[in-house]
Amino acid sequence: MKRVLVLLLTFSLLLICGCSSNDTTTKKGKAYELVNGKPSYQRVDVNLASMNGTIAYSQVYDMITNPGNYENKVVKMKGQFSVYQNQDKTIFYPACVIKDATACCAQGIEFVLYGNPPYPTFYPDQQEEITVIGIFKIYYEGSQQYSHLIDSVIVS
Repeated sequence: MKRVLVLLLTFSLLLICGCSSNDTTTKKGKAYELVNGKPSYQRVDVNLASMNGTIAYSQVYDMITNPGNYENKVVKMKGQFSVYQNQDKTIFYPACVIKDATACCAQGIEFVLYGNPPYPTFYPDQQEEITVIGIFKIYYEGSQQYSHLIDSVIVS
């Protein structure tokens, strides 16, 4: 069972890994203001942090399978911090992972912290509970489509 969970997590992170873009304007205008050099979000369009595990897990699944419905929306989510590394361990992809209510399944969304600080210096420990907020974006690597949160901040 534990092996299946690890495989599912790895697969989920592979689906969502990638690079950042810097467009912070959404359909509703500017997503945040800089306060002390960090984004301070004025609104949240999709609040996964306020949902129970099963509902949040289902919502993340929908975000991954239908990313166009969420592009440029401000997303707040609460889950466990996890990192995927490429094969030569030169690129790190941080993610917030949400488990369903029975903790048998997990879905994650990659995030890029504002300013793209180096890993691991400015990141929490693996499996630490975090709340992250950022702008949902779609990007491509070759012909593959991925999604992530950009200009993200970890909030308490």
